[in-house]
Amino acid sequence: MEPVSAPPVRVPAPALPARPAPGEAAPGYDGTWPGLEAGAWRTSDVAANPGGAAGDHVTNLANLDRSARERWAIGVQRTAGNAALRDLVARTVQRDGVDDIPPNPYVIETPGGGARTDIPANPYVDENAPVTLSNARFSGQARLLQIAGGGVALSSADNGPAMRAVQQALIALGFEMVRHGQDGRFGDETREAIGLFRSRRGLTGDQLTARALGELDQSAPPPGEQEEHSFDYERLFEDGYLDITLAVGYDESGTHTDQLNAAHAWLTDRGFTRVEAAAGQPEQFRLRRDVTYPTRAGNRLTREVVVRVSVIGPGAGAARQYGRALADSEITIYDGHARRGIGPDFDADRSPAENFVIGVGSALHAAGRAVAPSAVEQSHYVVNKVNDLEQMTRNGEFDRERYRIWFFNACTTLAYFDELRGGILPAGMDRGNLDLMGTQHPMPLMSEMPATLAMLDGILAAATMEQVAASMMRAGEAVIRAIPDSQITARDRRELLTGMPDMIIHEGAGDNPVAPRP
Repeated sequence: MEPVSAPPVRVPAPALPARPAPGEAAPGYDGTWPGLEAGAWRTSDVAANPGGAAGDHVTNLANLDRSARERWAIGVQRTAGNAALRDLVARTVQRDGVDDIPPNPYVIETPGGGARTDIPANPYVDENAPVTLSNARFSGQARLLQIAGGGVALSSADNGPAMRAVQQALIALGFEMVRHGQDGRFGDETREAIGLFRSRRGLTGDQLTARALGELDQSAPPPGEQEEHSFDYERLFEDGYLDITLAVGYDESGTHTDQLNAAHAWLTDRGFTRVEAAAGQPEQFRLRRDVTYPTRAGNRLTREVVVRVSVIGPGAGAARQYGRALADSEITIYDGHARRGIGPDFDADRSPAENFVIGVGSALHAAGRAVAPSAVEQSHYVVNKVNDLEQMTRNGEFDRERYRIWFFNACTTLAYFDELRGGILPAGMDRGNLDLMGTQHPMPLMSEMPATLAMLDGILAAATMEQVAASMMRAGEAVIRAIPDSQITARDRRELLTGMPDMIIHEGAGDNPVAPRP
């Protein structure tokens, strides 16, 4: 007999009222639209004629508060169905610019297909109790066998093949070590990765003892395989809204205009609607759509999400808008020039007016804990300007517990990572609450926006971080390959393609939900 899979279960989203039982009225719902004047049509009219003249009354929604709109949406959805509700919402937005009708509060939970759960570490094992290594990654490594037997923990005295094998295993588990990678040397980055791995397994400390090595042996995938991780989609979509800011920096040759045009074309193609923005605010776009994503409990959820996209272009006030986006948006993306690691720039290179400073001028740099660009490099872009991220931290502008994704898409934005992870952000804005993406080579300007849009498509499809990064690099490469031979030499094409296979880096995956292995 074939196994019977468990049916999907419809459950309410957190902090919202439970779904009414069949035949039971929704809480506070009497079959009419609350707050509408006498004579307004009932939801039963929607069921009978969802495209009819009843839509003439939809403008009254603008007069309702959020709670009333929620009750209205629940009533329409129960009586007339999702299609009618979507139709009415679309006409409401189109007619009056009313875009704050909340998303459908109900989610469908399907068993299976979510994150893989790890078996917790045995809390009763001594740090130096001998373990047996079985992962082929560690075969033939005499020093690791010594540690497994209860020997002295890994240290800088072990630089070489044993250290590289440990680094490769940590990287395969999502502890990326983006600055030095698998260089075979025991430095601060390797020590930090060991500590992060121990924390994931419920262990304190940062040493690779027999106990930690045994955990690494059992956790790491076989040689040649990579563990994949999801962004924290549960937190990203938990309130039914996804706020994205796409910022495009200034380019002296004018390619920022092409980038903005490409972004607008993508928004139109995906069905976004432009909404009126307040004076001095970025362009605003909205889309309602269903998303299906994995949970840490191992299942998948489907729910409606309102995607709100802000687009920032070069010009006066852009740096300020970008700073607000870093504080307020779940996903913030910058496409443009890295300005030698100084930070995003929204005006000409010799002007410091619209630089958002990350890479110079902080207490972190003064203490020698982050590497700043040279004085000559700085003179091209900024002079004695405060560090904007440090200033935002001092002013308490960040919600430390909010989950965010930041992508810096420019020339070698890896240069920002020592500041971003070194202490310039407030305590709590760590890998648990902030996932970073960047570039480790100069990204060709023509490839920036295609990579960014591939990232957004991947996130809306709830792809893994590794799948998203791969699709971004493919998109960037495809643009280069599409240049007609008459417009580029073979040598120049090869040069542009050189860095694409490993261009995109992501950092912070190790504590994210782990995707099931095939």
